[in-house]
Amino acid sequence: MLFMILVVGIIETSFSQNQSNLLDLRACNKSCTSKNYSILSVYLSDKNGNPMTNSLLTCTPGFEQTTYLSIRYQTTSNSEVSNARIFADLKVGEETRFLNYFFGILPAASDLSRVLTLDNFPLSWTCGEEVSLNNPLLSWTTSGSADLSEDYACNSYPTAQCQFQSNIVVDAPLAVQFDYFYSCPENGETPVTFSSTTNGGRGPYQYNWTFTNASLSDFTEPDPVLNFYGRGTATLTVTDANGTVNTYHADLDIPTAIDFDPEIIHQTEEDSPNGSITLEMNTLSALSFSWIGPNGFVSDEQNIYGLSEGTYVLTITDAFGCSEVMDFEIFYFITLPLLRDDLNASLKENNQAVKLTWSRNSGIGTGYFKVERALQNTDAFTVVGQLPVTEWNTETLNYHFADSSLSKFDRIIYYRIKFVPEFGKSTYTSTIKVDIPLVQSDKKWSAFPNPFEDKVRLKYFGNALPLGELIKIKIYSPSMTYTNQFVTKENHVDLGTIVSSAPKGLLIVEINYLDKVEIVKVLKK
Repeated sequence: MLFMILVVGIIETSFSQNQSNLLDLRACNKSCTSKNYSILSVYLSDKNGNPMTNSLLTCTPGFEQTTYLSIRYQTTSNSEVSNARIFADLKVGEETRFLNYFFGILPAASDLSRVLTLDNFPLSWTCGEEVSLNNPLLSWTTSGSADLSEDYACNSYPTAQCQFQSNIVVDAPLAVQFDYFYSCPENGETPVTFSSTTNGGRGPYQYNWTFTNASLSDFTEPDPVLNFYGRGTATLTVTDANGTVNTYHADLDIPTAIDFDPEIIHQTEEDSPNGSITLEMNTLSALSFSWIGPNGFVSDEQNIYGLSEGTYVLTITDAFGCSEVMDFEIFYFITLPLLRDDLNASLKENNQAVKLTWSRNSGIGTGYFKVERALQNTDAFTVVGQLPVTEWNTETLNYHFADSSLSKFDRIIYYRIKFVPEFGKSTYTSTIKVDIPLVQSDKKWSAFPNPFEDKVRLKYFGNALPLGELIKIKIYSPSMTYTNQFVTKENHVDLGTIVSSAPKGLLIVEINYLDKVEIVKVLKK
């Protein structure tokens, strides 16, 4: 804040000093009657009485420097006085000091204001600290005949030569700052109360708050209350009555909702409990854990293992002392055999589909069945179907599944059923084998020579096959599979050297043509 002050003089005496060791006249219960002095302002200054606000309109909270107090006053009398003193409780921030400052001669200031600087009383002041003179008292004598610079008594200063003042807030640069107070998160949101502690400058103030990650984005009152959805920021911009602007910003250090993803594995072993609860934490702050459970179970670990059935209560506490309490339930699931060796298979739809039937025991929980199939051997099973199990059963239930995704070449097929429970381990049925006979009629193709040694040709004996027809050929043996496309030439397809690398023995040739499929067996010698 910039003061336009007419300074008539800076009063200095050789005795000017603070004498906090001498008697406090305020303790004399004096009934002061004078109204001779008017204190117009008290401000922070340099040693020569120049206001800090002349060169420093704003300051950064926390910045420390040495300053002095200056008092601007006027009088109703035209006469100077002697032995002048000011008594006050000088409060700087949270610290209070006893002020008993001796000025000596105090000139009259009836026409123009004058300035007194406490030049022998330096203050260590931090920007943002409020400075005030509380319960101030001015005392003086009209005569200089008595020297009260070093000692005095209660009656040394008459009641007509002392004057009480109201508390005085010392003018200082505009320091914008605020405090904030938080509560523990509720329903994922953290309540935060802000309180502007802005001081200095010249009131009244205009406030402009802005927030991030909060229920409000802006606010124009000094003390907003709002909820934050996580860590956020707050910025306060203040404009004082002189148009001076200053800003304070803070990244808020507040508690946030504790976020985690639990994984629960229930007990399935009776003699060696194997339940567990593991927590994948999405909250980054430091946390402490406290578990209690059945049979006197306690732990301070994040993840707990070897659990038996029962209720486990977890208390998570963050670095702010905020806690959340939650319950977890571990169940005991007895692993029952899935089947009674009753998986059966039957051929349907002219041997082009396999119908599977099986049953599950009573007491099997929810989950799903997987139908798995392997061709030729049991080295590699693949899933060909899935059935949900949505309810607990109290009696034996039957299930069936039709596998219609067979190829013409599938002759030996293995099936098994896998039960995947919602809790616990998966179990399998026994594996069964299905032999599918080769059924053909109305054959149109033949191979020659058959048996063969190096080369073989397929010939079409049906009605005329359009020349240029695209034919898809698949050749299978126990150790190879070959697929290619050919264009017909005069009703035959020359397999060329394709079969020359095939192993000796039976080869199955599948011919796809005109939306038909035909199988031809050939024997390589």
